[in-house]
Amino acid sequence: MLSSKQNMKYLIESQIKSYLRSNKSIEQFISKTKISEFDVFKWIAIERNENSYSLVLHEVFDDRQEGIESIYDFSYVQPDDIYGKIITESEDIYDILNSAKKILNADKNKYLTFGFMDQEIK
Repeated sequence: MLSSKQNMKYLIESQIKSYLRSNKSIEQFISKTKISEFDVFKWIAIERNENSYSLVLHEVFDDRQEGIESIYDFSYVQPDDIYGKIITESEDIYDILNSAKKILNADKNKYLTFGFMDQEIK
């Protein structure tokens, strides 16, 4: 069952593995911070590769002032990290979820399917 908050559908823990098994990534908003005078959004994605799962950190500038509407099109803080920065990999999804919580303070009850970050930052 999905829970919703402002039209966003958070995955319950039992759904996470099935989404990843079907090669869909899950995401979670982590924070809004500042670098110099620029607002920066951080979010994570958990992706499945052939034999493992990856925890990927995305850090982008808030480009809404530039007329860009989607967080997925915002400029990355580090241009070389255009697809995010892999934080860790593991064959066990629960290792990845625990790493996300430990390293980035992710909440196991706040994962979304791909595509909901734009709603999350509003």
